[in-house]
Amino acid sequence: MEPEIIVWNITHSCNMDCGYCFGPEKMPDISTREALDKIDEFKNQGIKRIVFTGGEPLLRSDIVELVQKTHKAGIYTVLHTNGILLTEDIINQLEDSLDQINLPLDGYNEDTNKKLRPIGHFDLVMKHLDYLKDKDIKVTVSTVACPQNKDYIEKIAEALPAYIDKWRIFQFAAVGKARPVKQEFNLSDDEFNRIVEKIKKLEAPFKVQFIYNNDDEFTKSYRIVD
Repeated sequence: MEPEIIVWNITHSCNMDCGYCFGPEKMPDISTREALDKIDEFKNQGIKRIVFTGGEPLLRSDIVELVQKTHKAGIYTVLHTNGILLTEDIINQLEDSLDQINLPLDGYNEDTNKKLRPIGHFDLVMKHLDYLKDKDIKVTVSTVACPQNKDYIEKIAEALPAYIDKWRIFQFAAVGKARPVKQEFNLSDDEFNRIVEKIKKLEAPFKVQFIYNNDDEFTKSYRIVD
């Protein structure tokens, strides 16, 4: 059976340069008209959920229009953004049509997060999370587990607000653009298992999902579209 979830690289451009990025190689983006037509195609195919990602989807000036079109088509909408370009105004524009937003954090404070993300990213994401607490939008925070943060990942749970819906921890996967940096970011199964056991003991107030880099069930649950 074909997956009912589309992970859509709606743009191949990004305003960050994360060392472990497994996003798509840069290529021309489709036009607004082509994207709107694709949403109709997805609806006709019976797609139930679309994750707008990239690259950084907020680099597209039409992203609000695309999310709104998807919502009107009766499809569950997800925005996967690094948060750099996210504003209260954009959140307000999307509030009635966005079901879920995914934001990344790789540390529990500015000093630890900046090992893998730009300076200021941690504080910006925390600001967004605070604003989202009163919105009817589910919030997921994602973390990539790698050697650079393996010793303190469990502390991220303490930094996250209790009202988020889910925290996802990914074991680094050397796929796509990340293949050349496998040696630098690779985390063994044993190391990831130790992280899993630490976090399980925390009894976090939100859902926690652990995603191994060889999790076929997870990767087969969606279809990637460029």
